[in-house]
Amino acid sequence: MEPLPSSLVWLLLCVMRALGLVLTAPILSARTVPGTVRLCVGLMLALAMFTSATPGALDPATPLWVAAARDTALGALTGFCARMALEAAQVAGQLVAAAMGMSYGAMVSPGSGAESTAIGELLGMAALGVGVALGLHRELATWLVLSVQSHPPGGALDVRQEAAHALELSAHSLAMGIRLAFPMLTALTLAHIFLGLVGRTAAQLNLSSLGFSVTILCGGGVLYVTAPEIAAAAAHAAVAVVAR
Repeated sequence: MEPLPSSLVWLLLCVMRALGLVLTAPILSARTVPGTVRLCVGLMLALAMFTSATPGALDPATPLWVAAARDTALGALTGFCARMALEAAQVAGQLVAAAMGMSYGAMVSPGSGAESTAIGELLGMAALGVGVALGLHRELATWLVLSVQSHPPGGALDVRQEAAHALELSAHSLAMGIRLAFPMLTALTLAHIFLGLVGRTAAQLNLSSLGFSVTILCGGGVLYVTAPEIAAAAAHAAVAVVAR
């Protein structure tokens, strides 16, 4: 059996890298996006990669399936890192919802299919909207085209190092989500302290009904002020991850 032409192998590896990015990248990885749309977008991005550089020489010692797995992992890890940066806003919303006592009204996220809360979905969609306004989708497409120069398809790739880097960025995204929720958590903590003092001085008050109203007012007020900054911070972090 004759080996495949190098240009065809190059195109195949470009397709695998583009499809890996599409499977995990924000917006395109949502469950509401049909699989046909993902496939078409991945093929168009792969064609842009293929035409952006001259196909290079492939390592004959590397099996085709190994090279395809490497390129798929590289695209998937990049999209995963961008998605985790955006998820920091939703993490902040989940923490605030739990502190406000609104986590009992859990819902299924239409994008991921996981259990979420109204505040988490609100901040997550706001961060996604800001990300689109900042051109996150364009940054992902630009990275994909430029990656042909920095990481040629079929070339050597340390998957372990890339996976470790992705886990490190995920940990940073989780820490950022906690930092973004800190102002609202501080306001709610002060509200609970105030309720404790009131309960000590006026024991006849029904704090079980009053406390929920106070936490809703304090948490909602701080959320109204900080929600734009939370969404912008998560979106800028996602764009910075892809640009870097």
